[in-house]
Amino acid sequence: MNKQLIIKGYGGDFSIDSRILRAHNFGSAAGEAELFAQMDAFAALGGRTFDTAAIYGDYECTGNSLSELAIGKWLKQQPNADEFHVITKGGHYSLAAPAVSRVTTEDLRADIERSLRALGRDTIDVYLLHRDNPGIPVGEIMECLDGFVKSGKIRALGSTWKTSRIMEANTYAEARGLQPFSCAEIIWGLAVPLGTNIEQAEMTREEYLACRRMGLTVFAEEADQNGIFADWIREDGFEIPENFAGKATRTVFERAKRLCEELAVSPEQMALAYILNNSVSSGVVVSAYGEKAIKDLMESADLVLSAEQTASLDEPRISSSNLYSGVLHTGRIQTIEIPAVPASFSISKIICGTSGLGSNIPMDESFKILDAYFAAGGRTFDSARVYGMWGKGGQSASERCIGDWIKLNGIRDEIQIITKGCHPDLAAMDVLRVGAKYISEDIEASLGNLQTGYIDIYQLHRDNPDIPVAEIIECLHGYVLSGTVRSLSASNWTTARIGEANDYAKSRGLTPFTSSEINRSLAVFNGGAGSGTLAASDEDLAFYAGRGIPILAWGSLGGGYIIKGVQGKLDSLNPVYIGQFGNEASDQRVRNTKMVMRDSGLSAEELCIAYLTNNSVTTASIIGASGAGQMEKLMKAAGLIIPEEIIADLEFLPDHVRTAMEQGAASQGKHPLDKPFDMDSTVKELMGDDDYKDIREVIFGNAGSNPALLATVNNLSLRQILKFPGAEASVSGEKIEGFLAAMNTRRLELLEERK
Repeated sequence: MNKQLIIKGYGGDFSIDSRILRAHNFGSAAGEAELFAQMDAFAALGGRTFDTAAIYGDYECTGNSLSELAIGKWLKQQPNADEFHVITKGGHYSLAAPAVSRVTTEDLRADIERSLRALGRDTIDVYLLHRDNPGIPVGEIMECLDGFVKSGKIRALGSTWKTSRIMEANTYAEARGLQPFSCAEIIWGLAVPLGTNIEQAEMTREEYLACRRMGLTVFAEEADQNGIFADWIREDGFEIPENFAGKATRTVFERAKRLCEELAVSPEQMALAYILNNSVSSGVVVSAYGEKAIKDLMESADLVLSAEQTASLDEPRISSSNLYSGVLHTGRIQTIEIPAVPASFSISKIICGTSGLGSNIPMDESFKILDAYFAAGGRTFDSARVYGMWGKGGQSASERCIGDWIKLNGIRDEIQIITKGCHPDLAAMDVLRVGAKYISEDIEASLGNLQTGYIDIYQLHRDNPDIPVAEIIECLHGYVLSGTVRSLSASNWTTARIGEANDYAKSRGLTPFTSSEINRSLAVFNGGAGSGTLAASDEDLAFYAGRGIPILAWGSLGGGYIIKGVQGKLDSLNPVYIGQFGNEASDQRVRNTKMVMRDSGLSAEELCIAYLTNNSVTTASIIGASGAGQMEKLMKAAGLIIPEEIIADLEFLPDHVRTAMEQGAASQGKHPLDKPFDMDSTVKELMGDDDYKDIREVIFGNAGSNPALLATVNNLSLRQILKFPGAEASVSGEKIEGFLAAMNTRRLELLEERK
């Protein structure tokens, strides 16, 4: 078997042989005749890939590149030299002065040009950064390397760095259209490290999962680990080196030994075959001295291990024989128990969102959506008195649609209705409507719209901190006692106010809030400027978990950010949702989702919903659909059970992304057109009153009275707003160019001020 590795390079993918001869001692310890004999033997057995470095054979960094020179000389003698591939490395410190970093753009340029000359080639197939210097910004390094890639001097990039640093570099590169790292050279073999190497990545569980997450091609450095496994088998009492002497290594060795006996192969072949057969795309890098070692290297590719055999050797490293073995489809929708009067009741963990029913979505299609949800086992519907005010159906269109559908099907006792009141009038969002008067007014109206005598969960849509919780709780409790409302909830209330309200209720034996509707999704919410909507923070989650209050998550699909992201179609996403969810953390979650999709076989939609319905913080996912087909697709997540490991992998954020989010650095360094802007000041300042009016026409003409859009205008950028339907018709091309020119002038001014 001649296993090939697919390398993601600039201008297209290419393949190299997975059996790689390491030229660590070439040109130094080994004489030229001995060296060429090894290379001849390697090539005769089909070997076609060499691994070298600028420092190999030149440990004082004198500039001699002895290993590269030797390989270049040998290649020059080969009539089929184009069939061979070379991996080389640069940016290593001098062993004589390890404190002096050579990972600077100046050193990298010198190393790359020197390697090209030594190898006698115009292009390096794979160029790896040999060591890291965290003090040098990844942006500086990636910009430098990208120039060599785009000029054709390097086909693919990689490094021997920790994967967390690779991820930081790739995040930077992808955001700016630069060539990312597609390869990593990692210390990897059967023996499981205890994490003692501080310079270079070792294949721990975290590195393993990160490589899968990023889809990196891995070159396993010294894959035979200097024969540790072979010595353990052949030498009685052999002591495993301290940095590998853990339970995981002993477990792997025992399993690998049984496989060697079962398959009648040598331990050397097993050590290499484990990596070549791994689900992580990987090749073995071996310093093979002598005919037997080279033969073992080449024959290792002929040993085929089953997925189960490879997984059994992986299991002690990643703590699971199958990455996501806990995925279950129960065929029955999960539920949440809601405390209520006179008795608790269950709601579906996937709730049908109805904001557009009867208004933006015609009544006949609305009924089909409700039918599809019900047929899939869903029994809980989320509405609000205000839903529909922005459409042609008018206020309460959603409630009236649900009421008509329930009456038509005669199923009131089979379902649960959540509805909301006390939302401000959309034409006067600054005039709050919270208090006993508004509660009574809205409950009575909702009962009529829904054609029902009771509401299962009644929520206050917004809060007014100036109204005492006593007034609110006393009023709502009266409706619970009368049987009009079974359970109380809040929507877009802070945890502080919910806590205050519940403490008051408890002290007087009144009905507390038993759930909270708030924004929560796999995508990370930026918030809506002035919208009054809230997203669950880490502190909020701790509050809800501590008090046993379930979350009813609106926006649970993150506006489609994750789904469109994995499809590579973020450009087609509504600018509103780009404004709400566009940030580095959400982009990382897109990458996480791609990895989990590949390893679990689940869709992005299923993962977005199951992430919430299987979370340690009890959560129901409110989903909205524009058609019955879409609802059927989303309801495939009903009854889906996923393990905690998937939750953790979906949530994963590297430290640099967390730091960027905490410091609000996600927008730093972006062109002003791409930054959120304050419309009233920015546009007026740059364009004057007339153009300001035209831009408002574009925004509000497309928004209508949509509160979600109006509330998030300040989270959008000018570039996003100019993509709105009808923008070009409302704002002439000349005017758009004027915006661009003015913003660019302002950008240059800011840069000058910064200097």
